[in-house]
Parts: sequence; structure tokens; C-alpha cells
Amino acid sequence: MRRLTFKGFREAIFDSMVTTVAILLIVAGAKVFGKAITLYRIPQEISVFIGQNIDTPLAFILVVSVVLLIMGLVFEALSMVLIMTPVLLPAAMALGIDPIWFGVFMVVMVECALITPPVGLNLYVIQSVAKASLSDVSRGVLPFLLLMLLCAAVLYLWTDLALYIPFKL
Repeated sequence: MRRLTFKGFREAIFDSMVTTVAILLIVAGAKVFGKAITLYRIPQEISVFIGQNIDTPLAFILVVSVVLLIMGLVFEALSMVLIMTPVLLPAAMALGIDPIWFGVFMVVMVECALITPPVGLNLYVIQSVAKASLSDVSRGVLPFLLLMLLCAAVLYLWTDLALYIPFKL
């Protein structure tokens, strides 16, 4: 349409640079914090607690959900998955939970954790892109968070939903 001028192009590049730098600074901070948490062996302590105190699949899933929601306040998705999967998967398998189902459930909970107010990592990304206040973003994301938690509950109640495609292939 030939509406983009050189000045507009420069402004678009600058705006995308500012947004990218803001997001990368958040991710870098999360990586540093994740490294500190790992060095203090907090995931291993969580694993020991779960192994000693949790003996039913429902209680395990509830504890995992709470732990992942709390971790989402300070971690980004890859760090949560890399830190918590080796810690939680053996306990899940010992309780008779299917590892494929657990992986699907964990991904849903990690995504819930990333949009959990007040400090979910993706909230800051949305705020930076939309140029909106954090309170507006937090209010706007609540219906999506509730739907994702409902999805996690449905996954627990109807486990074949997550296992249908892997076992049909």
C-alpha cells in the first residue's frame, strides 16, 4: 500500500527493539534466579517432601499444580520444565501416573503458571507488547487462566483425553 515511510520503518524497528530487549531482560533474570534455585537444591527438597508425604495421585497432582503455579511467578517455561521434570516424573510414575499424560498435564500447568497474576512472566510480555498497565493485563487474563485450570481439571478427570492421540498413532 506504500504507506510505510522510512521514518515509520525506523520507529517500528525501534519499538520492536525495545519490546525484545524488555522480554529478554525478563527471561535473563528468570534464568539467573532459576540457576540460584537449582544451586540451593530446592527442587530436590520438593521431591523429598512429595515422596515422604504424598501417597495418592490426586494429592500428588494438586501439589504439583501448586508448585508449578508458584514457580511460574519467577521462572519461564523452559526452566520450569527442565528443573521440575526430573524431580517430579519418578514420583508420578511410582504413583502409577502415565508419563505421557503427566507431560501433557505439566505443560498445561506451566502455561497456567506463566499467566498467573501478579507476576507471571507472560504478563510482562503482554504488558510490554500491548503497552497496557499490569492491572489491566491481569484482569484481562483471568478468564483465560480459569479456562486453563478447568482444562487441567478435565484432563485429570478424563485421562484418556490426553492419551487418545498418542495411543492411536
